[in-house]
Amino acid sequence: MDIRALTPDLAEDFFDFFDHRAFSDNPYWKGCYCTFFHRPEKVSEEDARQRPTRREQARSLIQEGVLQGYLAFDAAGKAIGWCNANRKARLLRLGVVDAEAQGVLSIVCFVIDPAHRRQGIARALLERALAEGARQGFCWAEAYPAPRARSESGHYHGPLALYESFGFQRLPGRKLVVRKELGPT
Repeated sequence: MDIRALTPDLAEDFFDFFDHRAFSDNPYWKGCYCTFFHRPEKVSEEDARQRPTRREQARSLIQEGVLQGYLAFDAAGKAIGWCNANRKARLLRLGVVDAEAQGVLSIVCFVIDPAHRRQGIARALLERALAEGARQGFCWAEAYPAPRARSESGHYHGPLALYESFGFQRLPGRKLVVRKELGPT
């Protein structure tokens, strides 16, 4: 398996994955293109009418280097997995504007081709995201697992056990947030 950071050169691989394999077992989410956290929660009716499609937005965010993460490729060079790992301050849906958010790498989404699940792909993607996050100078990695998820798609944030196996610790609060130190604070 080959894991590569998303760059504009890999945009067509990203779209091929999301268009054909990512949600073959969950067509309701087929059009997300991992843009949910980049879209403001509330917009005016006028802004909603002028908003680009999620696919168009994803293309633009990839070209601008704003949509970040890692693609996993099989031996044939086909994308089979995705992890959205980005600077917390860039993720509008997390509602963060404080200075501390600049040092936090947020892991918000995993999407694995249903034919390749339970083969360690999410683990390999997370390992790469953490290594690159530390190399890039992030102080913390943070994730938002859904403890009550009852389906494969419900674990799109990544299962709690995966994060705990990497040493993430729960933060106090109502919503489950786990965090791991990556570097100097």
